[in-house]
This record gives sequence, C-alpha cells and structure tokens, in this order.
Amino acid sequence: CADPIYETVHQEPMNTRTTTAPTVEPLTLAETKVHLREDLTDAGNDALITSLIAVARQACEHRVQRALMLQTLEATLDAFPCASARNPDAAIELIMPPVIDVTSVTYTDANGTSTVLASTDYTLDARSEPARLVPAYGLSWPATQASIAAVRVVYRAGYSTSATAATAQAAVPAALRQWMLLAVGEMYVYGSGCSDKPAVRHDFVDALLDRYRIWSL
Repeated sequence: CADPIYETVHQEPMNTRTTTAPTVEPLTLAETKVHLREDLTDAGNDALITSLIAVARQACEHRVQRALMLQTLEATLDAFPCASARNPDAAIELIMPPVIDVTSVTYTDANGTSTVLASTDYTLDARSEPARLVPAYGLSWPATQASIAAVRVVYRAGYSTSATAATAQAAVPAALRQWMLLAVGEMYVYGSGCSDKPAVRHDFVDALLDRYRIWSL
C-alpha cells in the first residue's frame, strides 16, 4: 500500500481520465437554438452550436468537478492506500461524482501479474462526494508491485444511466444546464474573444455553479 506519510485527508487518484466520453449532451440543439434566438429551420450554424454545447459541458464539468452525463473514467494509483489515522478505511477517492458504479479494479501483484480484484472484495460509497472505494468488511487491499500505475479503477459516473436522451438530460440540475446555455450564448456571440466581454465570467452566472462545486481543502 501507499506510504501513509504521503497521505492527505482527501487522497486523490494519481491520475483520472475519461475513457468513454458521453454520447449525449445535457442540452439539445433545438433548445440551444431557441436560447440563441436562431431560426430552427436554418441549419447553417448547427455544427458550430453543437460543438459549443460540448465545450460548455466540458467547461462546466471542469469547474464543478462533476460528471454531468454518463461516462466511463479510469483512476490510476501507484499502490493501494494504507489505513492510517487520516484515512482509517484505506479509501480510494473517485472524483467526478455522481459515481454510479465500479466496473473493475485491476492491480499488478507483487509478481508482476495483472489481476482483477473480485467485486466482493471492495465496497463503493457512492453517497460521498467524491465517492469512496474501500476494502470489503474484514478485508484489506492486496499487495502490489512497486511500479507506476499499479492500481487501475474503472468506474462510471453521471447523473443518469438512462438510454433515453431526454431522461438523461432532465437529470442534470437546472442550474448547470442554465449555465451551459449562457456559456454557449457568450461563446457564440463573442467567439472571437473580446477583451471587454470575456466569455462566461459574470459573477451571477458563475454563482449558478457554486451549489454543485466539489471544493478542495
């Protein structure tokens, strides 16, 4: 396990990346065009608006450190954490809530063999934000080889697992969707980047995100 000397109160994975991006965005093209007061029958700027929706979602996720739509992420650590006074459960924090489930936990054992940990050997606390992954009751994390990225946790996150786009979109908090609409609007109008009107930096607009931010200590 990781040296407890280097543990912090909120231990984050060494690295977390998205391996499967969302296939649906929180905003539809039609509602965004209505917000922009664009002619719904004119498809001339549809490609641009669609790309801005994706950019706005990515910016929102970055600012609040949340996954808005269903996506798969992979967290990597050099070793499993040790139980300590600061981390008594030897928990692994999974960022970008809400976390839905853990797909797999794979580690490189002391002999250098890649091994998939049985799902019965760990417990996910998805109610916490960030979520916490801990050994199952009475168990501890296995020993790993002293190598980079010896532990790999694949998990899903997002506000909904629904395959119905409208349902998944409706699950995203209204304040975050409204921020995205305003972000798309400013990027669309001031796409060239005016120095006196920077995109989406108004205090009131950014305050829409505050309730949903994951604050770091």
